[in-house]
Amino acid sequence: MTKTKIPPHAGYVDVSKLLIVSHESGKSTDVQGNYVSIHLTESALTPFIDGYIDIVDTYGMIYPTASERTQDNFFHIRGEEYLHIEYYDYNSFDDPTELKKETYFIYAIEEIEMLDGKKETGLQYRLFFTSPQKVFSDTKRISKAYRNMSYSQIVQSIYDEYYTNVTNDHVRKKDNNGNILKITKDLIVEETKAKYTIVIPSMTPQEAIQFIGKRAYSEKNSSSFFMFFETRDNFYFCTSEYLVEKNRLNLMNEDVRFTYSSGKDDNSPEGQQRAMSIISKGSFPSINSMEAIKAQAYSARISEIDLSNRDINHFYYQYKDNYLGYENIDARPQLQNSNKFISETTGDVNHIDEGYVFKDYAGIGEPYRQEANHDRQYTFYKETMSTKPVFAYHFMKNLMSGEIFGRNKLFPGSLVNIDIPEYAVTSMQKNASLDKYFGGTQMIVSLDHTIVNNIWKTGMSFTKALRGGGSSPNAPGSNASAVTEEQPKPESETS
Repeated sequence: MTKTKIPPHAGYVDVSKLLIVSHESGKSTDVQGNYVSIHLTESALTPFIDGYIDIVDTYGMIYPTASERTQDNFFHIRGEEYLHIEYYDYNSFDDPTELKKETYFIYAIEEIEMLDGKKETGLQYRLFFTSPQKVFSDTKRISKAYRNMSYSQIVQSIYDEYYTNVTNDHVRKKDNNGNILKITKDLIVEETKAKYTIVIPSMTPQEAIQFIGKRAYSEKNSSSFFMFFETRDNFYFCTSEYLVEKNRLNLMNEDVRFTYSSGKDDNSPEGQQRAMSIISKGSFPSINSMEAIKAQAYSARISEIDLSNRDINHFYYQYKDNYLGYENIDARPQLQNSNKFISETTGDVNHIDEGYVFKDYAGIGEPYRQEANHDRQYTFYKETMSTKPVFAYHFMKNLMSGEIFGRNKLFPGSLVNIDIPEYAVTSMQKNASLDKYFGGTQMIVSLDHTIVNNIWKTGMSFTKALRGGGSSPNAPGSNASAVTEEQPKPESETS
């Protein structure tokens, strides 16, 4: 019977293979003994992974002339190679089935200098990398029409053609030694409502998907706050609400519970296990009520200009009246500001910047008929123009951050539980309460990974978009008519 290995320290990572593979020839070299550090960033706010690796080079691999002074197996780095990584983390290092494999594409060599800035025995430099999908999809532009398709179907079609097929046509599947490169990724896409015909006007695939994301409407998750992003495992085109529903059950796993602490070091196996669940250097979101008012974080007004009927229809959206109707990150959310303050500062519609749309589409639920001056089906403009900016503001404004030891099963979009003590006089008591206002369930927004000397640390940013500890639970779908033609009414003096 094989005895289970004991991990040596929290954050332990075993980089078992670190290959640089030539795109041109398929030749590869293992730089496991040459790297100083590996950095990688993945974020729900950016469409591609990006990173860099610091290398110490005593062979002169960036010089093509060096091959004239060496054997045929010399490797030349041009800035057009694959970076293939295989590793185990703290939780998986003793399980061969948990070996993690990732492949990226090196596109730049920068910060070339002598070792430590003075030694003439070699060079040190930085190799920047991203996903192969980014490199090869960016070589194409889309100028075509997509007819009678939902936005989610169009995004899937763009992904299949430009991210999967184009990439597969150009990349290597393995190196000359038989090491299989891990390049293919799936797209997790949320279904959108209605079908349209649209023309993509000479955009890169990334720009086209982001263009569609600004217009996409989800009937189930009516915030319609669509994000397009890449993780180490997959690509995503979905709303934050979709991710909440998809990942809510994972919160039952203790591996996703973290605690704000700057606790003492404990080198025992139990102490190192606890250290894997500690967030150090934890931050809190800022509070700025004037900024929220100016950014229209609580209200929207959309004017629909109907030229055929010579009419203008005004529509209003009040977040304070509808926020519980979404699949919010916290199960019992509350707003930062009071209803009375929000009503008094945003209730006057004359002080709300107006969005304008021209009505050349059928009304909601109305059949599409060209003879009725309809050029297309209902567009959900007033819904998406109202909710997307509001959701984006709260999602971004309430970011928190901290540092954890890295692990390979956390990704942007994952939900985690963050235990934060109430930092008050009562926190000195033996059974102090946990902070439900800032703490509790959070969504990971970005992960900044750094590996140095077999230690993996991750800067993690996360958000709950609102505050926690509210009196009422979420009631998803209860705000189906959030955008109305009724003007907002001032809150009473006793609210």
